[in-house]
Amino acid sequence: IKPTGYQRATRVPPADAVVGICGHGYKGADLFLGLAARRPEQPFLLAGHIVEPWRRRAAALTNVTVVPHGHARTFLRRARVVVVPSQWPEPFGRIAVEAMLAGVPVIASRTGGLPEACGDAAWLVQRFR
Repeated sequence: IKPTGYQRATRVPPADAVVGICGHGYKGADLFLGLAARRPEQPFLLAGHIVEPWRRRAAALTNVTVVPHGHARTFLRRARVVVVPSQWPEPFGRIAVEAMLAGVPVIASRTGGLPEACGDAAWLVQRFR
């Protein structure tokens, strides 16, 4: 008898990256990439839709991997921490909630709905600068 839903185990990369889904200025791309530039020894993973000039700036950093599309679990497997540096009143911040549900620590801006969505389960930062 074969168990239903059986899947072969796959090797999962170590949780080593600082992850951000912030490829726009209002999402904090400049802050995320600035942090990556200051920590060249640390792997960073920038996921989601990334606009210019942030795409060029990410490509210039050897410690930043860009993952333009995919399901959140794909990059959360690599996440040592998820950074949500939004600079606008983020209505909800779904990636912060998904990360916390996956047991990944979150550092988020204290803006919009992020404080309410994260509660006491994340580190909230007044200003990332």
